[in-house]
Amino acid sequence: MPTLPTALSTISSYLGRKMLSRTGEQFFCADKWSPKGRPLIDVLSDPDYIFYQALLFPNVRIYANAVNDLTAPYVTAAIQTTDPFHDYRVNGINTEFLENYKYIDQSYIQPNSTTSSALVARRPLVDRMADSLPPIPLQLQFAFPYNIVIFPFLPVLLPTFVSILLVRFSISSKKSRARLQSLEADASAEERLAHVCSCQARERARGCRVRRVRGPQRPHIRQPTAWKLRSSEARFRRGDGTPVGVGIPFTTSQLRSIGNLNEIPQLKKTFAFLEDIFDSHAVIICRLPKYEHNWKGECVLRHWADQFEL
Repeated sequence: MPTLPTALSTISSYLGRKMLSRTGEQFFCADKWSPKGRPLIDVLSDPDYIFYQALLFPNVRIYANAVNDLTAPYVTAAIQTTDPFHDYRVNGINTEFLENYKYIDQSYIQPNSTTSSALVARRPLVDRMADSLPPIPLQLQFAFPYNIVIFPFLPVLLPTFVSILLVRFSISSKKSRARLQSLEADASAEERLAHVCSCQARERARGCRVRRVRGPQRPHIRQPTAWKLRSSEARFRRGDGTPVGVGIPFTTSQLRSIGNLNEIPQLKKTFAFLEDIFDSHAVIICRLPKYEHNWKGECVLRHWADQFEL
């Protein structure tokens, strides 16, 4: 999870590392899991380790939300270094969808940078300011006259809600760390598969030879020095032929992980384009079917079922 150069992303990154226990540190690659201080995700995505070498499946496919995912943004879920859907409402991007799958991208073309900048500049100032404001969750979009009654109380309700949220996450994080310490102190933990794998990885990081688990052979994948655009994603370019997207500031370990994972030969990527939704994270899997807008993700589940291979 990258930290974007915005106030909201900086705050979320800091609080996420502090209040989501060990998982929060691993999300942002801020942990020091290996003896040499490498983050867990960096180790898991290293071609020299068993975790990466075990990806022997004939069909490796990831599904990512192109827009409006507040939990797993596009660059994280799609394992990308750029975001072509940044300012998608105003940058003139042209998206085509798969037949029979209403919200799944087949391809997209973005105008050249000059045209895109001109489109943004021509928009009225009021519209640009409105787009910069955070959207209102569906559950809080009350109809008249309830919206008139609720809005005056927002200066009190918002600080109260944020305070309750921070206290709750703090308590949960403390309990989580205590639970992890208790599990790690348990003698039976040494027999668990996760513990055995972590010991092997740590021994390998110390420079010791580790016996590999026997299984199907796959060619060794060289650790890339620079990530290149995958041929399967070459259709995602600007009108003038240059790659699309807005660059994201990544750490060295994050870039290394992205490069390694994109070198998986059988990796395929599918993007869901769910606009006009506050948070598309749950919608992509229809997690809350009681809400009508969650059914937009039905075509994504159907596509996954149609492409599934044993």
